[in-house]
Amino acid sequence: VERLVALGEEGLIVARVGLASEEAAEIVASGRVLLHSSNPLDPPRVEGLLELPLPREAAAPLLAAFVEQAPVRATPAFLARQLCHSQAPMRHAAQGHLRGMLTEENVAVLDVALQHDRSDARFRAVELLGGFEGPETISRLLDRIDDGTPKVARLAIDALAPLEDPIIDHELLEQTFAERWILT
Repeated sequence: VERLVALGEEGLIVARVGLASEEAAEIVASGRVLLHSSNPLDPPRVEGLLELPLPREAAAPLLAAFVEQAPVRATPAFLARQLCHSQAPMRHAAQGHLRGMLTEENVAVLDVALQHDRSDARFRAVELLGGFEGPETISRLLDRIDDGTPKVARLAIDALAPLEDPIIDHELLEQTFAERWILT
């Protein structure tokens, strides 16, 4: 990486070509070089690549480099979108990085994953919500207790169980008595 960076523009050209490689090590090295670039178009190239399917071995290290070297671009919202990625290694890596960035004030970034068709995205988002107790979190967890995937619904229930907010009982009773079968 350092040698390509030291080559200046020639090294950047090699790195730009390397992003199209099928070799994980070459993709990661190229991405790291481009993240050092002063050209404002290079970090978005790496960001765009992170949205695409990658060799399995490239996902976590490339995302880690992106988070470390482009923190302005590697926002919680970006990482939450990565929870919906087509590849599990990317979803796993994004979840790990998000764990340290989420606060009760920004859990709304998880909405994209909570609403996604991919059950693993919803599962990972609910796992992340499990560390919070505020009204934003409770509302999102309550929305997932009737998730179409039993393991997501179960995780949401388990995350709500230790919380002692009166709104939980109220919402659960409201949902229960709103069901048609209970009234007939």
